[in-house]
Amino acid sequence: MLNDRPITYVSADVRDNIPLTPAHLLHGRPLTTLPYLSVDDDELSDPTYGNHDELNKRYTLLTTLHTRFWRRWVSEYLPALRESHNLSGKTVNAIKVGDIVLVQDDVKRRLNWSLAKVERLNYGRDNLVRSAEIKTAMGHTSRPVNKLYPLEVNSCSH
Repeated sequence: MLNDRPITYVSADVRDNIPLTPAHLLHGRPLTTLPYLSVDDDELSDPTYGNHDELNKRYTLLTTLHTRFWRRWVSEYLPALRESHNLSGKTVNAIKVGDIVLVQDDVKRRLNWSLAKVERLNYGRDNLVRSAEIKTAMGHTSRPVNKLYPLEVNSCSH
């Protein structure tokens, strides 16, 4: 059930898209739905068993769903991280020790930014977080908070 919690905006309008969940990342669908329709006995003895048309249709459908998912991921979830992060350095300290963050890279595309773990926070004279010591796969470094994007959107930060 934890992987079915929404990570994007939940609309009150039933005609809107369902919100993205961690289960979409793992399985391509919410876990509370069944993966397959029931199979009748007649289908098991179908003489067109060797026909790959249905498999090709299914592959096309899954490819389309995957493309739609990534478009939504880039257009909904990642900007939500930015909106949540904009509060950092103003009135709220959005980044905390132990947070997993995306590290902005001015050269790489956003989907290729590296992951890091926040190990220490550096505060300014106004007692707000200004930079963080982080650990990446390449080692330890320091980055300003405006280059770090927490991977969880906290409900208390909106």
